[in-house]
Amino acid sequence: MKNIKALIVAAGRGSRLGAITTETPKPLVKVNGEPLLKRSIEILSSFGVDDITVVVGYKAELIKNSLPKNIKYVTNPEYEYTNNLMSMYYGSKNVIGSNFLYLHSDIWYDPRIIKKVLKQRDNITFMVDQKLCQEEEMKLKIKNNIVAEADKNIPPSESLGEWLGITKFSIEGGISYINEIKSVASPKNNSYDCSVVKNLFLKGIDVNWSGVGKYPWIEIDFIEDLKEAEKLSRKNIL
Repeated sequence: MKNIKALIVAAGRGSRLGAITTETPKPLVKVNGEPLLKRSIEILSSFGVDDITVVVGYKAELIKNSLPKNIKYVTNPEYEYTNNLMSMYYGSKNVIGSNFLYLHSDIWYDPRIIKKVLKQRDNITFMVDQKLCQEEEMKLKIKNNIVAEADKNIPPSESLGEWLGITKFSIEGGISYINEIKSVASPKNNSYDCSVVKNLFLKGIDVNWSGVGKYPWIEIDFIEDLKEAEKLSRKNIL
């Protein structure tokens, strides 16, 4: 798809990584010597996605000084006590009215996942790893092949799988989703960006999904995740 933008949320510290993020913001944590966010931007650019907005907060200047000059920035001023719903809210002004990809900054993923998500033609498509999930993972509940809910509290037995933190929006889909984000946005709202999926489902606005198959990826929240990302990176030099 031509003329597609990208919005990446990268405002959080990543305190669960302990001392690693004392001086280095989580998006700049390195996997085999390469910062997560920088790698993600390079992957997007390789597929022609160059209009990229990054939402920053914790150690914003370090992030800005580490990335290409063409990157746009928006600040989440409440990053210390809100979650990525508010980061998406602040960043949305740069992508609403456009086709765009939405990504979390703390994921290591196979570049072929971006190739796959760019081919999606629904208004809203969540990329999903179909598997038996753990309690901590962001799970999706499906009804009539539509995403009805996205929440960590969904029982694993009721879940299709884990959302990667990658979603594709058409112009129409982005407007619907962002308007729902705006309706609940508040400096006191500590919700996740996908919490509005349930509201959209109840309103009859379809949120679709696509599986990533065997393409490897991992969200990096803990030291163990970082070690696993290192292993995946060494096995999948792409």
